[in-house]
Amino acid sequence: MSRTATLPDIRTPVAALPEFEKFQALIIAASGFVPHFTSLQMMSEVMHQQTVQELELLTSRPDFLVQQLERSGEVLLLSLVKDNIDHLAKASTITDLFDIPKSTLHREKDAGRVIAYRPTKGADFVFPVEQFSAGGIADWAADVIHATDNGAPALHFLYVPREHLGGESFAAALRAPRDRDVSALIKKAAARLSAE
Repeated sequence: MSRTATLPDIRTPVAALPEFEKFQALIIAASGFVPHFTSLQMMSEVMHQQTVQELELLTSRPDFLVQQLERSGEVLLLSLVKDNIDHLAKASTITDLFDIPKSTLHREKDAGRVIAYRPTKGADFVFPVEQFSAGGIADWAADVIHATDNGAPALHFLYVPREHLGGESFAAALRAPRDRDVSALIKKAAARLSAE
């Protein structure tokens, strides 16, 4: 790969790229020219060399690498938001459900005590409902914001699946706590992040 080559958008699945079928056909055809027992080993070595070249390209252009990582993060966050959309609400809904005035909600958001996310510039903030109870705000929300920052990082913290929760996110565990003190688990995880 030349250093001026344009890399594909990482949001596009590889198998959906227009070049994929040609590439696949080429690999199948090329494997017919080598002994069967070595074709897999040879393909593995070619892929290794290609990966090394791509890494060299990415590391020679840190601005491009940062851009690709940011895009990857956006895609993950959009997926997490989509999976939890029924548990995100606008300020008016939070007021109706939990009797928390909008002014209080926005004041607490600005003070870093309520997790809020604005999907696009100019859009209304949405709030994970798990942080609220009748007339109150969970104290762990401020810990999460302190450890991660508000907005997308806090949502990621809440919504990403956790191995120690059996593949559930903190938000899902809050919805069905069973015998777990999920608030304490969140505070502990946020404290670990803050200490790093």
